[in-house]
Amino acid sequence: MHEAVSLLAPYAAVFEADDAWEAGLFGPDPDSPFRSRTGHLIAVANEGLALTRRRSGTSQRGLHGGWSGAEMRVPVLAVRR
Repeated sequence: MHEAVSLLAPYAAVFEADDAWEAGLFGPDPDSPFRSRTGHLIAVANEGLALTRRRSGTSQRGLHGGWSGAEMRVPVLAVRR
């Protein structure tokens, strides 16, 4: 895991998934079905960047998607002033 954190560090803030869940990053439901699909690390792109994945053998790039209807109701962004 430390290698992944080192590779992502210039581009994203990286959190242990358990810490992100405990902090409420994905909403108040710790038993959400989404949790079982969460990996060990959560990467949040730095300002002005996006994390993408190039599909092997194509020129297409994709961002993560596929949330369920219930998951889409959880705020993804919060701003504090």
